[in-house]
Amino acid sequence: MSSVESQIDELLRLDPKQYGFVETISMSFRDGDGYELSMKLRPHDLARDDRLELTAQYVSNVQLVEQGHWEGGVLISVEDLSSSQWDRCRFRFFDSENDAISFYCGEFSVTVRG
Repeated sequence: MSSVESQIDELLRLDPKQYGFVETISMSFRDGDGYELSMKLRPHDLARDDRLELTAQYVSNVQLVEQGHWEGGVLISVEDLSSSQWDRCRFRFFDSENDAISFYCGEFSVTVRG
């Protein structure tokens, strides 16, 4: 199994469809590493207090839509782009529910806290 496949499997094991409400999104520039995007999502079940935290490195082509499209939540999906010719672009993240967000990245990490 490739590292790309194992990273995607790690995300899927955490069952991201449970976490549909974006709490925060932030971007920062890392000298020499390009942009980093951090996103914190809370679960659909408001009685739970855990959060899914996604951090993506080498981020490009970020697209966000107007706030009204976020109200129904998001369904974060990931696509393997490792066979593409794009430099440092191995993953595409996107909202497969409302097209509220999409971006490309070279690496990512994901954890559940709470």
